[in-house]
Amino acid sequence: MLGLITLFLLIIPIACAQNFTVSTKAVKDKVIKGDWAMFDLAITNEQGYTDVFKLSSKVEGTEWSILTESTFDYATGVTVTPHATKVVRMLLKDKGLEANPTKAYVVDLTIKSSNTGEKQTKIVQVFIVPNEGIPYLSDISGTLMVPRYIDPRNIYSFVVNLKNNNPKDIKNLNIRLESSLFTRDGTVELQPEMQKGVEFTVGFDENQKPTLDTLTVVATEDGKELYRETTPIEIVSYRISFEQETKVSKFFLKTIEEITLTNNEIVQKQQKFLYPLSPIDQYFVTSDPQGSLYEKDKKKNLAWDIRLAPGEATTLIVVSNYRLPFYIITVILILILLYLMFRHPILIVKHAEGVSVVEGGIKEFKVVLNVNNRSKNELKKVTVVDTIPHMIELDKKHDLGTLLPKKMLRTKKGTLLIWEFEMEPKEERLIKYIVKAKLSIVGSVTLPPASVFVHSEKSGRKRKIISNEVSISE
Repeated sequence: MLGLITLFLLIIPIACAQNFTVSTKAVKDKVIKGDWAMFDLAITNEQGYTDVFKLSSKVEGTEWSILTESTFDYATGVTVTPHATKVVRMLLKDKGLEANPTKAYVVDLTIKSSNTGEKQTKIVQVFIVPNEGIPYLSDISGTLMVPRYIDPRNIYSFVVNLKNNNPKDIKNLNIRLESSLFTRDGTVELQPEMQKGVEFTVGFDENQKPTLDTLTVVATEDGKELYRETTPIEIVSYRISFEQETKVSKFFLKTIEEITLTNNEIVQKQQKFLYPLSPIDQYFVTSDPQGSLYEKDKKKNLAWDIRLAPGEATTLIVVSNYRLPFYIITVILILILLYLMFRHPILIVKHAEGVSVVEGGIKEFKVVLNVNNRSKNELKKVTVVDTIPHMIELDKKHDLGTLLPKKMLRTKKGTLLIWEFEMEPKEERLIKYIVKAKLSIVGSVTLPPASVFVHSEKSGRKRKIISNEVSISE
């Protein structure tokens, strides 16, 4: 008998325990005809598993139109996780009821558990009053949009989304955004039942060390707090870059890169995007939009200051074009090749040395002819011709090993000296002879250029190359 009593006492609290609890709070219970009344319905799931709670009313569709702020909550039910509470805003509008400022209309709201079938009913009271004299209170709701992780080198736009829940015009709503690192203030006007996003631009010290912080937004009217929200933020030591996608198109000595940057954060961000350049690239790389040269760590970069809203993307086009230098180098090489192909195979340079001055005038000097075979071919017959002016005569003395002229001819212009010899590829010959003036030459004397003739055995043609003139002074 005692055991049965004990079992009965244990069953009673289990049977009486509720699977969920419901509470209501009036947000706007005084309305004019055709206006929406508002109530917050808080559902707490006491079960150990998720449940969906259906909402209904006996007067829905007859005397009242009933909705939830999120239409899905009323249509499909309110989903609440185990041991959690969810607040649903109920919207009620009369369907032709008479205004009565002294007597409230009673509206029943039924909440039913999908898991257990358990029902609870809550009663709310709505006053329908004449158009004049409704003492609406200020009532706003809001959402703070900030990133969880913050790079202090970026510039951010923090947004507070506000909604005026009443037909009251809020003229001066003061908004304060505050953390231990910064404070921002702003004032906005919220017209009846209006939604507005308030944006705050926030920058940080680039040398800010990583830290955890909290960010609080408070909205007040005439010193009365209407809305407050706090969220954690974390200053990190790395750059949270825009998402980057690069498409590369390659052509002959030309590359086109399409770089798409996307801001996947929930706030607007601004950062400097860098495209590295080699020392040569800076002369052959162009971009659209045009980037600026920026030096970092002693290296050149193309830089853009990019500012993107949440979800916004932008595309940078970078073109590396090396065709112009290639064409220039190609033309230079062709010109060099043509020069090597068509230049004279032999070079002759004339100069004087060992000038002897007697009694204030030039008396004697040595003439040197430097003949150089620049080709890779053997020259079977090379003829060198030089002219000695009439005022000068050849001295018969000469250096040991000096190549003597094969012929000497007297002409109206002077004495012609003629040498003939063969030359090996790349061979260089020095022809030297000494001349003396018949009378001392006062001032200077100019020696005419020497000539060298190259005979081609294949074509039988003869090419003539002329040296420089030589001017000799005291």
